[in-house]
Amino acid sequence: MTFLITNIKYQIIISLIVFGFILGSYWTWKAVNRLYKNPSATVISKKQSYWLMGCFQIYLLLFFLEYPVQ
Repeated sequence: MTFLITNIKYQIIISLIVFGFILGSYWTWKAVNRLYKNPSATVISKKQSYWLMGCFQIYLLLFFLEYPVQ
């Protein structure tokens, strides 16, 4: 059984979802790793907080791109 998505719009949407899971996993790993090394530390540092918000904003902006209708 072959599962191919031929519509480019659905391919982009699925790619964004997969990218979101990868990005979320990365930031979760950074937070867990930071707390494991020093349990009294904050979950993420100020610098990581800025990077997290920047990544989140870019991720959200990708959902508002307009794709050409075929």
